[in-house]
Amino acid sequence: MERPFVSVVIPAYNSASTIADTIEGCLNQDYPMDKIEIIVVDDGSTDRTKEVAVQYPIKYVFQRKSGPAAARNKGCQFAGGQLIFFTDADCVPAKE
Repeated sequence: MERPFVSVVIPAYNSASTIADTIEGCLNQDYPMDKIEIIVVDDGSTDRTKEVAVQYPIKYVFQRKSGPAAARNKGCQFAGGQLIFFTDADCVPAKE
């Protein structure tokens, strides 16, 4: 059975100090990397969130501050996955 393409949506607000660990955790999954896309939705950050996030092979989306629920919804608009997963910008997903 072929594995589905998945999107991981990460809402972020002033997350420069944690977003790299979150993105790296997503990139280091025990899942084929050609089947994963990572979408960071920056919810109006005023720190270096963008500068840190765009160093990685992700989709970066900016929106004016609207809250995490709106950021998740915005991420879904850009998602191409058959499945959509959410994690927060201060969480590091386990490899499996």
